[in-house]
Amino acid sequence: MNQNDRVRYTRLRLLGSTGIVASLAMLALAGCTGTVTSIQTSAASPDTRDTLDFSGPFASDYAEAWVESESDFVRLVIEDEKISEQEWAAVERRMAACFSSKGATFEGYTRDGGYEAQGNSLSVDRLSEVMGECERFTGEAWLGFLWFWPQKNPHNLPIEEIVSECLIRNGIVAPDYTPEDFLRDNPTLSFPYLRSGEGERGALECNADPRVNL
Repeated sequence: MNQNDRVRYTRLRLLGSTGIVASLAMLALAGCTGTVTSIQTSAASPDTRDTLDFSGPFASDYAEAWVESESDFVRLVIEDEKISEQEWAAVERRMAACFSSKGATFEGYTRDGGYEAQGNSLSVDRLSEVMGECERFTGEAWLGFLWFWPQKNPHNLPIEEIVSECLIRNGIVAPDYTPEDFLRDNPTLSFPYLRSGEGERGALECNADPRVNL
């Protein structure tokens, strides 16, 4: 592997929980150390309340972000229970600055809500650490889910329901495939594909956006 190899990051929601799981798909390498420098946020004063009463399909996720992030920036962004394009652009700038301060390069988001990063001279293990550090430092660990997932699943339906329906609708699995089957098969990606060679791509597309029609 060389310094131009990349690591791709994919974010998945932990099924049956309001938490968020970060799943690394290591497609290559990276490397170096560094200290995160302070990143300017907003001149506005954040709400200092310990909790906030959110409403709507993602209320528990907003509440979790408010409490667990302990971040003034995150609270400023989510206090109106929505994330604007300008606010998301600020998250991306913070991610780029954080990665740069640690010797890596943030290369932007993919359609499925993942992102690509290049480690330059960093090791794979160190780049993995940098990713986690920057996600938490910038608030992306919470804001990323709240930006991408409501666009794809505005009613916050159980992921096993909407993804299994997508798999059936696109002819990737049999019509009798159930959400329970998805929960069983998803951890190992061992789906009973109807079309060999096409099923894996279809499953990835449904996971990226359950609304897709292939």
